[in-house]
Amino acid sequence: MEKNATSVGSGPYINDSYAIRHLHFPINIKHSIRYNQEWHSDIIVIILLVTTSILSTVLSYYFFDIKEGWRAITGGIFAIISLALFIFLLLAIHKTGKPHTFFKRGVLNPGIICHIGDGYVGILVLAELTINATSWGLVSLQAKRLPGHNLTLGERIPVTCCFIENDSGHAFAIAYALPIAWGTNDASVIQYGIDSIPQQEWDILEQLKKRYKDLDRDHFPLASTLPERLQYLTSDEIKKLGLDKIFES
Repeated sequence: MEKNATSVGSGPYINDSYAIRHLHFPINIKHSIRYNQEWHSDIIVIILLVTTSILSTVLSYYFFDIKEGWRAITGGIFAIISLALFIFLLLAIHKTGKPHTFFKRGVLNPGIICHIGDGYVGILVLAELTINATSWGLVSLQAKRLPGHNLTLGERIPVTCCFIENDSGHAFAIAYALPIAWGTNDASVIQYGIDSIPQQEWDILEQLKKRYKDLDRDHFPLASTLPERLQYLTSDEIKKLGLDKIFES
């Protein structure tokens, strides 16, 4: 595959798994910096870690005085805190420090606009979450800006989702849900993502779109990092909708 080619195929092998359906596309870094609101939230966390790490280092230096026992202990505690924060900072930068990171890892999923609010649109995403038994779920997210789309009710939005294991170990939970439009300003890439998702999944999502109001009850500005914004479908629903047959070879 050419470096800048747009295609759909298996994603990279990460965390002992890989995306069955991943959209490979040339990511526009400047565009992603501007529009990827999940990354904006991560940057706030990184800034907080930098600030607290520096503060802990300063306090450690201030309190550490070998001549006074309590100051040495206090300084040592702040030194340990500073080191721990620095390690967390490095991990955070490695994992989420780049605005395009998760566009390179996720699974391509169908999303539709189910609500148009004041300064945002509400999107419902259908995502496969299988680890052991077949699992599917609905994710609600709010996009403050969605370039390349008409922002109309029912409009199709290709979304890439990245997953983490939940406590049960039977199905994934959502770590990030990112509209492809946050990673590119090329309308043909967005349309390619839409066309690469089977019509059956779009039809099923259309049937389930009324769930958006239930998932969106708390009106958080960002949805994908919050557990209450993910609703697992029951096994009966999965069978009734035919979702258990979609990825059968």
